[in-house]
Amino acid sequence: DSPEDDDETQKKDPCRWLMTRLSNIARPKDRRRRESVFKCFAAFAASCDGDDLVPYLELIIDPLDRAIREASNMSRHGDNQENDPRIALPKDILQMFEEKCGTSNFLQAHVEVNKKVRHKRDKRKGDIAAEKVSNPGIAAKRKIAKQLREKERKKRRVNDHRRGMKNGMY
Repeated sequence: DSPEDDDETQKKDPCRWLMTRLSNIARPKDRRRRESVFKCFAAFAASCDGDDLVPYLELIIDPLDRAIREASNMSRHGDNQENDPRIALPKDILQMFEEKCGTSNFLQAHVEVNKKVRHKRDKRKGDIAAEKVSNPGIAAKRKIAKQLREKERKKRRVNDHRRGMKNGMY
């Protein structure tokens, strides 16, 4: 599939264009924007026939899955993720689509989304490894920036823990 083919398909299928647009709108980490798109997806699940939604499942699952992954990565290991609203809403909507479109269609689309995520991650890691060889100066700057972020993260966690101790949370 070339980008030109995708453009032609989207011009012929306004639903694909809409789903692609909504999927892209939900990618950045803006909570209100994501919730609005997710509620729109939920409305589609509630009002449309499952067979009509199957061609767009990958476009729908991708931002929902991304939101769950990001929220899971941000929460601490001891936190109860089931009660986290950043995770609960996308999971509920995924469940709606699984029920509406059928488990086999849903799982097939979910596997495809995860395959693409893994491929992107592996490509990004390969690019960074190649950069270390081809441009060690930029790689060194990247490494220093990562160390600074890690140092700040540790400071923030220690301060959060201290505040929790003062407030009697622990």
